Amino acid sequence: MDSRLKNIRPEEAKRFLEKRGFILSNVYGHHWVYYKKIGNQEFMPQVIDNNKQLYEPNINEMIRKSGIPKAEWADFRQYLKKSK
Repeated sequence: MDSRLKNIRPEEAKRFLEKRGFILSNVYGHHWVYYKKIGNQEFMPQVIDNNKQLYEPNINEMIRKSGIPKAEWADFRQYLKKSK
């Protein structure tokens, strides 16, 4: 795993998804589910908001379900700074 992905915080992941056009669909306790439809494909990543860093399996699952390439996730902090 890319070292830039190891210390993602839930707030950063949620903000990144929202800037990429994802809409908050549901909240189940600490699980925030986002939604985006592109053509016939639906993407529903889930962010676990525990006010700490996300764990590697959760990060990998979130990246897989978002459909956003891993390289863009690795550069997400730079993306957030540009879009402010």
